[in-house]
Amino acid sequence: MPEPLTIAERLRAGGRPTFSFEYFPPADAPGAFTLLDTVMSLGELRPDWVSVTYGATGSTRERTFDAVRAIHRHAGVLTMGHLTVAGQSEGEVRAAIEAYADLGVRHILALRGDPPAGEGRFSRHPEGLANATELVRGALQHGEFLGVHLDV
Repeated sequence: MPEPLTIAERLRAGGRPTFSFEYFPPADAPGAFTLLDTVMSLGELRPDWVSVTYGATGSTRERTFDAVRAIHRHAGVLTMGHLTVAGQSEGEVRAAIEAYADLGVRHILALRGDPPAGEGRFSRHPEGLANATELVRGALQHGEFLGVHLDV
């Protein structure tokens, strides 16, 4: 059986539009069941991939990993996790990269991230990365990812 196409390969292949769904991590256990039911129902539309957001400053990090884990294991669809540098130390970002790798997720959407609510401008964490480009470099050094997608 051939290896499934990566997101980058699907985008390069052309010939047809690609589409995906983006989900927010649920706030509680009932929401997690609703999310998985939704992903399974929308799976009938055959999205090319799905992604799960990562809250500003990593505030929903564990919920994101839980949602990614459930979708990746049970929904049978290519799953991409978001990752931001906003409000996190380089060590926290590295731990998130390793968590995705441990989950078997090989696609990350690398984002600088938004400033926390009420702050007008992005401010680098004192021990953090400056932008998504540095995040991509780190992801490629610390994980075996098929596609790290950059949004700066």
